[in-house]
Amino acid sequence: MNQLDVYYRALLNYRKLTTANHDCSQIRSSIVQADAENDKITVKRAFCTIDSDWVDAIEAGLVHIEKAIKEDRQFIRSNGEVVPIEKVKRVSKETTQHLARHSDLITRYEEGEDIVPDKLYMIERLNDYAVYENRFLYMLLCYLRDFVTLRYNDILDLTHKYDATVSVDKTVSSGKRKLKYTMSMHDLRRDDPYLKENNPARDIIDRIDLILKAVLAFLATPLMAEVSKAPMLKPPITKTNVLKMNNNFKGAMALYNFVVSYDKPGYTVEERETVISPFGDELADEMAESVSLVSFLAYEYGLGMKKELKESYLKEEERLNREKIKERAEKIESLKRKLQKTGEGIEDYVLTIE
Repeated sequence: MNQLDVYYRALLNYRKLTTANHDCSQIRSSIVQADAENDKITVKRAFCTIDSDWVDAIEAGLVHIEKAIKEDRQFIRSNGEVVPIEKVKRVSKETTQHLARHSDLITRYEEGEDIVPDKLYMIERLNDYAVYENRFLYMLLCYLRDFVTLRYNDILDLTHKYDATVSVDKTVSSGKRKLKYTMSMHDLRRDDPYLKENNPARDIIDRIDLILKAVLAFLATPLMAEVSKAPMLKPPITKTNVLKMNNNFKGAMALYNFVVSYDKPGYTVEERETVISPFGDELADEMAESVSLVSFLAYEYGLGMKKELKESYLKEEERLNREKIKERAEKIESLKRKLQKTGEGIEDYVLTIE
């Protein structure tokens, strides 16, 4: 049960008691009629119409980006250095070629014996994923993250915001009692769950949410995490053969061109204002309950009556319980007599006993 359900249920239970009481109904009626022209509720809401062109373009481009990442492009980087022979783990073709060019590394050579060098050239081959095309993908994903996040956050902030003001100003005279009540309330709620659930643009917002999650997931892949260590590319982008000829990278390049040239917000906003003044009969009657409740709380605490009110409440609860028990006993007795007289009502009798 959410907060709205709790308050609605509490209001219904509260109204059951006050509606049945003559004095409560009388003062509530006086409150409703007093200065009704001053009663006002204003609610502001924003409705966004989201352009589908950028959403469609990014969804289509992400398919190519995903495939391009899966290509796992890399090149082999060779690092070589001359090290003492005791540190050499294995020799390669490059080791022999280097030694042939640097005979000064040979410390001893005798006819018919092995050559004994003091140092050897050792080469290490490493996989390097920071190829230009991968760096382009990383840059594009960063652009997309910022492009989508900016619009997504703005749209959510606008459409999930509840902004309401309430003003009531009443002077009520009833018999020997005079009540002056003034209320001014401003209620601003962001990321409101009800507005989120009932957003007319919810379907396309969900698509944008999936786009953003996909972009962040691609940035978190091992390949992009490795590429992120390399310097970020800066425009203009060099159209390598891969970017021009490979279908996946061509699709990514097309998306890049679309994003960097897109200069619109991507949505339009319509602000609507709902004004309720004066209140309708039902709203005015329920709003009068709040006036009566505030008046009661001031009276209770101002006169220090909480203890005696609680005692009175417990006595009334005890009386009501006795009445319920009496009513239940009378019903059982009535069903019992009916059962003895006609033989009917056995099921009602058993259920009541239970």
